Amino acid sequence: MEIKGKVIEKLPLQSGTSSRGEWKKSTIVVEIPDGQYTTKLALDNLKEAESFDTIAIGSEGTFNVNVSSRKSSDGRWFTSCTCWRWKVEGGSEQAPHTQSAQQVEETEESPF
Repeated sequence: MEIKGKVIEKLPLQSGTSSRGEWKKSTIVVEIPDGQYTTKLALDNLKEAESFDTIAIGSEGTFNVNVSSRKSSDGRWFTSCTCWRWKVEGGSEQAPHTQSAQQVEETEESPF
């Protein structure tokens, strides 16, 4: 899914160690205009977290995401929105970061 919006918040870079090794996670919040209303969506990136973390607040861009839900062992559902390609306009002139959607699903296991 492709969304266009403005970065309104950045969460602190998270890191830790799991059974698969060390990991880093970057999260930004994007505001998406939708007619009269706006939607806010938190986007995560584990594969290229340090690069994703350099996106500046106020930057506008296009973000390709995978949305998925998982059921926890206690029966609760969690939804994640993983960004696998982005192009930021007006902030930095970087080439778009790409990673195939299949690679994201195969290599990214959320430590949460």
